[in-house]
Amino acid sequence: MQDVLYEKSEGIAYLTINRPKVLNALRGQTYAELASAIRDFVEDGESRVLVLTGSGRAFCAGQDLKELPRQQGGDDTKLREQLRVTQEISRLLFNSPKVSIAAINGLAIGAGAEIPLACSLRIAANDTYFQFAEIQKGLFQTNGTTWLLPRIVGLGRAMQMLLLGQKIPAQAALDCGLVNETVEARELRSVVAARAEGLMASPALSRRLILEGLQLGLRGDFDASLNFEIAGNLRLVEAQTRVRA
Repeated sequence: MQDVLYEKSEGIAYLTINRPKVLNALRGQTYAELASAIRDFVEDGESRVLVLTGSGRAFCAGQDLKELPRQQGGDDTKLREQLRVTQEISRLLFNSPKVSIAAINGLAIGAGAEIPLACSLRIAANDTYFQFAEIQKGLFQTNGTTWLLPRIVGLGRAMQMLLLGQKIPAQAALDCGLVNETVEARELRSVVAARAEGLMASPALSRRLILEGLQLGLRGDFDASLNFEIAGNLRLVEAQTRVRA
């Protein structure tokens, strides 16, 4: 049985973590299937928006601790490889030139709270809660969280979330910018579909330039962003000229 469901419809790709009996906890197979599907989305010329969600009553309960690789005899090869696959998910999402939406339909714990950080937008049901619970289990963050989270919510809040490992209700997540929007649980699917369709209706090159520009801004300096904006506007004018010709 597949851990991940992956479907495409009219330019929108739907990716669903499908282990509802264990609250969509992530095991090795899940990580591999997620990375494969996201890679397909990035490379697919027809899919333009990705929706990532979970099946059942949870988004994702994080790492399946039953399958957590244990260090044996000092050989950390298995753990190192799994962490690389895990991080590839966030790397693909964050670096993608296409928009991704995390539709967070229930609890999001550990890696389940971390992976949405790499998405372009995060929309949560109002009965959702987040929890960066690694510290409570003597674990550590894995999905670029130490880089992404302070840039999303600020250093002080990131410190609080990671060091205390407390539950973060949907409203608190909205207030600090951890999510972009909260909706009634029964409306989550329709709201996310409307956002995805709205994005599909916007010019593809403009969307791509916004994503590239924001990524550059996080890594670069002010002058680099100014130069990119000039180049981006020239690309848009050139593209529009070709269309009119």
